[in-house]
Order: sequence, then C-alpha cells, then structure tokens
Amino acid sequence: MQIYLARNNEQAGPYSLEQVNQMLASGQVVLTDLAWHEGMSEWKPLGDLTSGQLVYQPSLSPFQNQSGTTTTPSSQQNKSAWANHNQSARSTVAFQLASVNKRILAKIIDILLLWLPSSFIFSQFISPEFMRQYQAIAGQSVMPTPTQQEQMLNLLGTLPSTAYWAVGIYALLYFAGQAFLLYKSGQSVGKKALKIKIIDEQNGQIPLLTRSFLIRSIVFILINYFAFFFIIIDFAFIFSERRRTLHDRLAKTLVVDANN
Repeated sequence: MQIYLARNNEQAGPYSLEQVNQMLASGQVVLTDLAWHEGMSEWKPLGDLTSGQLVYQPSLSPFQNQSGTTTTPSSQQNKSAWANHNQSARSTVAFQLASVNKRILAKIIDILLLWLPSSFIFSQFISPEFMRQYQAIAGQSVMPTPTQQEQMLNLLGTLPSTAYWAVGIYALLYFAGQAFLLYKSGQSVGKKALKIKIIDEQNGQIPLLTRSFLIRSIVFILINYFAFFFIIIDFAFIFSERRRTLHDRLAKTLVVDANN
C-alpha cells in the first residue's frame, strides 16, 4: 500500500504503511495530517483513519471507497480538505528528530560560550590578594555558613564596578547574538555547529522568539540559577518518545536535524 500525506497545501510521499506507522509513533507526522491511498474517495485526516490511535490499520478504517473507484492525490476536490486543515497541520516534509548526543553537545557548547569568556573577563579584575582571601574563606568548610556567605559578598564588593559592567556587556552581546540566530534559523551557536534546529511542533516552522528564546533559554537559565538540580530533571525528559525536554514541552517545540 502506498500512502500520500499532505500538510499546508503540499503533498509528500508515497510512503509504505510501515513508514507511516513509524512516523506516527515518533511524532514525525500527526493525526491532523491529511492522508490518501488507493481505495479512498477523498483525503481524510490521519486521525480519522486511525480512530485517534497512533497506528493505522486499514482493515479497521471506516473510510474505504465502497464503489471501488479511486482518485489521485492531486484531485481538484481535495483543495477544500487541505484548506480546512491548514491551521492545525504541521510541516509537510517528514523530519528527523535530533539525537540526544547532538542536543547535549549543543547545550554544552552554548553554556561554555557564555561562562568561559565571562569567567575570563571577570578574572582580569581579580588581584592575587583577592584570590588569597577568597581561598581562605572558601576553604573553611564544604558548605558555607551564613557568616562565610556574608564574608564572600563583602569580598566581591571590593571589586571595581567595571568588572561587573564588562561581564554584563558580554552577556548582553551573547544573548543578543543567540536571539538573532534563533530568529533567523531556529539555531543557537551550539545547534548550528551540530546542524540541528528548533521548530514549532504545530507547523514545523521557526518558532517565535518568545518561545525559542525567552521560554527555552532565559526562563530556564533563571530557574537553573536558583535550583541547579532542575537541569537534570529537565533533560531527563529528553529520553521520552519525541525527545522533548521540559522546556520543549513548555515552548511547544521540537529539535530536529537541520539537513531535512
């Protein structure tokens, strides 16, 4: 059986029944995508054919052409069906989800690009005497006491304000650059290096910056700052069926290979 799929007035396929079921299971196609194969009189949402399940069994489908006549996927009568499903359909081309390794490496690259230069800039304002006092305070115990924390804050207060301004300006430039890349291609520096990108789970397009940058990056950086362990919980979800972390779910995005 050869099955055609359609999204956003565009057609893809044909695919075998096994391929369609594999793409349904992985999330590469969704139940709102339109489908057609020989024996059907018109295009139907895939969810209608599967009765809402993530597996298509044609023998159980109620939408078979009883008259025995067939149509073609480019038939004029299908235009209205495509138009009715444009808002909920995703991107036409089946995409390949980014591997876990690529996603983790991309995140590490992005983190290093933020923290390594920031640390280097900050270190230019630190004197040997500052380091001696810092080590003396930090080495008193594994878990700092309130008194030690106060001493550390007082010590940091002795640094010139230019140190904080310099780090702040770099961080601002870093986030501005990342936001620009996410807006243009759905990729951070790390994702561009690993050739993966962020897409909207509903239409397969580059998501708005409010989701790709504000929710996925800024919000979760702030959360991880106050609760570092949360990053472990967040990324534990990457091993789910569609490799969606918590920030993917909140932003309603997917991360896929950029070569597709």
